[in-house]
Amino acid sequence: SLADTTFLYEASGIEIGGFLGFFGSNPFQIPNFLIPQHIYYNEVFTYKDFSQYMLDGNQNHVILSRWNSESPSSMIHTFYIDKFNANYFKPHNALWNLSQNSISNLFDGANPNNTFICAYFVNK
Repeated sequence: SLADTTFLYEASGIEIGGFLGFFGSNPFQIPNFLIPQHIYYNEVFTYKDFSQYMLDGNQNHVILSRWNSESPSSMIHTFYIDKFNANYFKPHNALWNLSQNSISNLFDGANPNNTFICAYFVNK
C-alpha cells in the first residue's frame, strides 16, 4: 500500500543529510529505496520525457518531484500520482482541480520546463 511504502521509505532514513527529513527528502535518493525493495522503475529527468510517459497507455505508480514555483527560494514537493491511462490520473498529496485533468496542471501554474526535477514510473 502507499502508506506502507511511505513508512518504509521514511524509516529507511533516506533523507537530506542527517536532519531526519526536517528539510525534506532528496528526490535523487529515491532509487536507493526502490532498488533494495526490488521495485523496478523508469526514471525521467526532463518534462518532455515525463509528458511522454504520462501520455502513453500504461498504468503506473508515479513519484513526481518538482519545485513549488520558479522562485530561487522555492521548496521541493514530491508526491504520488496514480496513473490509470493516458487520459486519467489522480495525484495524492497535491492540490488538484479535478475539472482540469491535465499534465501541466500538476505544476500549479508554474512553467513545468523550469520546475520539473525528476519522476519515477513503476508499472502496476
